[in-house]
Amino acid sequence: MPHHLTPHPWTGLKRTYEAQHRLDREADIHGPELYAVWNAKPFFVDAAVKEMRREGKVYDYVFWVGCWYVQTDPHVSKMAGPQGGSTSSSGKRWNTREPPLEKQEKDVILFPINDIPSYWYRHWTEFMGPVDFIFSKGSFFGGSPSGLKWYSDTFYAYHHYFLSLGYFVGKDQNTINALLLLFPHRFAVQWQRDPRTAAQLWPRGKCGTEWYYYLHVLAGAEERDAMEKAWKWSMDGFQEGKLWRKARELHPDTWRRCPVSPGLSFQRVAQETFWIRLAEE
Repeated sequence: MPHHLTPHPWTGLKRTYEAQHRLDREADIHGPELYAVWNAKPFFVDAAVKEMRREGKVYDYVFWVGCWYVQTDPHVSKMAGPQGGSTSSSGKRWNTREPPLEKQEKDVILFPINDIPSYWYRHWTEFMGPVDFIFSKGSFFGGSPSGLKWYSDTFYAYHHYFLSLGYFVGKDQNTINALLLLFPHRFAVQWQRDPRTAAQLWPRGKCGTEWYYYLHVLAGAEERDAMEKAWKWSMDGFQEGKLWRKARELHPDTWRRCPVSPGLSFQRVAQETFWIRLAEE
């Protein structure tokens, strides 16, 4: 790491993370070192932006993309290039269906989400600690350099705050979930399971795994076509074929193009689904 970069925000937390291991409900598959890696992401992205700026390289949008899936699927090998996640083209491709309510789009942080928390979380407050729910997907996030600076500062402020209250902070997704609920106007999300879109009905495995579907959203036409072609070749079993025929019956366009969920203002998503769900109960 270049000597001029500031110390990372978890300096001196080795023993603290080791003690946190006792609080982890998945302690059998996680460890203190993994907590440090997960919680390092906002710092490294912000540090990379500053380092690139020192070299005279300025970007409109910057993204963190988990490397595991990119390495294992040859169809997404070009996604980090000029047509992929490292330039402003991807940020423009993930335009929100409606603008965030209180922030300009350039300051919004982009996150894929898995599903919306239970209506109970309407009563959640920061004093209750991180939100342990399969909600955000920590393997991808991005935004403008100014937006990422805010995100990094806010992430570590709440990381340290939750830690001071004795809560488990080893899993970064739980802190991310809390930030989404605390600052919904600061985030735009890609929600493949959005009940208002055709994407929720896609057959299993179409265009990659559901968890990494955001890579398909950000891909260029060539990469998307390659992913679709590989999926069609795999549809040779009865159960897979049955799901495919049902999806094609409901949404004929899925044969020509994998469904792409639009970017959404999370504040609007919360208003239309999270809070309304409670009222309907």
